[in-house]
Amino acid sequence: MSKISLILKMFWLPSIVIIIWGVLSWVPTVLQFLCRQSPGHLSMFH
Repeated sequence: MSKISLILKMFWLPSIVIIIWGVLSWVPTVLQFLCRQSPGHLSMFH
């Protein structure tokens, strides 16, 4: 049981870090896209 949980932890932590890094790397692109779509609402992000 402890071995399985250890393996799960070893796989979960890198995948969570990769997911968070991917989301953070996509945020500026999404913000730029939203700013292009509606410049009036999101002018504060410029």
